[in-house]
Amino acid sequence: MWKKTLVVQEICGVDGGGTPVACNGLNQSDINVPNGIAGLNDNGNVTANVSTQAQYTASNGSLVSAIQDSLGAGAQDALAGDINAIWLGGFSLPVVSGGAGDAATSAIVNIVARPYGNYNNGCALCVIATGGTQTDSAGRAAISGTDWHEGVSANAGMGDIVGFYEHLDNAPARLILPVTAYTATSVTLASALTAEQINQLRAGMYIWSNSIDTSLTDTGSSSGQIPTARFYGGYVTGWSGNTITVNGWSVFEQAPGTGAVPDVTKLDTSLYSSRTTPTVWIGSPGKVFARNVYASYVEPTAGAETSLAHEYQAEETDFATYAKTPHSVKYSGYVISPQSNGTINDGTEFTEDSAGVVVSGSLPIQISLWGGCNSSAIYGQSLYVASHCSRFDASTAVGKTFTLSENVAIADGMSYRQITRLQQDVAGANPNLYVGPVVTPGTNPSVTNRTQSWYGTISGYVNGAIKYGMSDSSVALCGSGSNCGLTVSGSGDVTVGPGHTVQIEPATGDGVNGAPYFSAPSGNTLKLQDSGGTNASLSVTGTLSANAGTTPGSMSASDLNNVYRPAQDGTQMWCSDCKLNGVTGVAAFYHANGTKWTDSQNNPISN
Repeated sequence: MWKKTLVVQEICGVDGGGTPVACNGLNQSDINVPNGIAGLNDNGNVTANVSTQAQYTASNGSLVSAIQDSLGAGAQDALAGDINAIWLGGFSLPVVSGGAGDAATSAIVNIVARPYGNYNNGCALCVIATGGTQTDSAGRAAISGTDWHEGVSANAGMGDIVGFYEHLDNAPARLILPVTAYTATSVTLASALTAEQINQLRAGMYIWSNSIDTSLTDTGSSSGQIPTARFYGGYVTGWSGNTITVNGWSVFEQAPGTGAVPDVTKLDTSLYSSRTTPTVWIGSPGKVFARNVYASYVEPTAGAETSLAHEYQAEETDFATYAKTPHSVKYSGYVISPQSNGTINDGTEFTEDSAGVVVSGSLPIQISLWGGCNSSAIYGQSLYVASHCSRFDASTAVGKTFTLSENVAIADGMSYRQITRLQQDVAGANPNLYVGPVVTPGTNPSVTNRTQSWYGTISGYVNGAIKYGMSDSSVALCGSGSNCGLTVSGSGDVTVGPGHTVQIEPATGDGVNGAPYFSAPSGNTLKLQDSGGTNASLSVTGTLSANAGTTPGSMSASDLNNVYRPAQDGTQMWCSDCKLNGVTGVAAFYHANGTKWTDSQNNPISN
């Protein structure tokens, strides 16, 4: 093998021992040194960082060489990943060092790729946080995720590529170990740690116990939330034999105290753990974040500003289109799509405080929707908010409507829709605003396609509405959405529309009479009637005044004497055929104690 090497190398001489020396050959002293090469370990792996250097002139005029770009281990800092961290980036020139002696970064990192297929072939950058392997379901990116080796069936759902793909899961703990005892700063294991187990331990790892603080009450389960965590946890600080030391124990998501010691006789039986023996989990999370963007702002000292940045955006997603054909491109923005694949998949698997979008904090505006005239602000199964552009103007046709918003509930195959809409009632005038329910048979054909959706249309049964007059500041109650009876004007006057009646339901019914109601049969007449077809009565506790007089009802003497028996003593009627002093027509008065009618002088009436 050595002779083959000599065949392709030019021999420039021999060393002091008589061994041939190749021209420009590699010496042992050239490995892992400046201007040399990186060395390999016994497995053929590079042990040195991959880096490039640059030179700059220092303020004293000297030429300084420093690392500019690097791929390798960072500072030996346990909080920054220690030996387990791989750092890719560059460093500032001139060199600025941190407290641990590591250089500050400044260079730009560019990742350029061209995805072409499914799984990991479909992402420019795949970030996978898992305890699995490269070829299991976690290690393979879920991009058009069906194996094409299985044949044409894999074509269902094909065609996706992803710029930045992330995967996270509740990966199993690095170690799950039985326990015999605890102290305030340690746990004693049932057996000594093996070399393989020690190889997985790191300082700063999470460690959890199934021993609980029984003084805490579970208030989560009864309110549809995750059970209140009562188990202890801490950080690994060291290990030896069958002992792991920790920084101290505290209950997960509770304010830490001092001196807490988990009790091996008080074990968790909740959703978190139902193991019957004392156990610790090492290297597993208590909560998983898919992504956590942290930004900070420190206001500079006036007159000594170090930064001029005062505006922040947590994230911006731009989508530039250069379309020529209507409906030629689809864009969905952010899609949050929990997928329930277990035996419970009706939504009850989630806690009652689970949410797709949570906006918190004291921002003046928490959600801002700023779309164009062709943009519906919200399109959902139960909520619709239209564009701000009604496109109503002086030429809008009478009867045209524009839906501003809609709330929907479905019951027994019917959609109950509370709709707020504009309606053009008078040509050239301001449109009026209507708020009221519409019942439509069936359910909305689509809440993701505006062409197929019935949002923006009034279909079904219009059950009523409140009408706000935009020209006269009035408010009206409208039966069936259009028969507006009771109206309050802008000045506060109450009007009942022409041809409508005001009916007053009695407090108790007698099974004979209906309900009295007022109507206006002519321009200057107010009539009181009874819906049951009987006579209606008007009772006035005070004085009834009529400037032009009153007109009683009219009956014949025969009807008064033989038929009509009013309930009220003193009832007055006009006897149309009675005669008094040779004049036909007499005012008649009813006497309840004698059940008879008389004239004003208590004389019997007759004709």
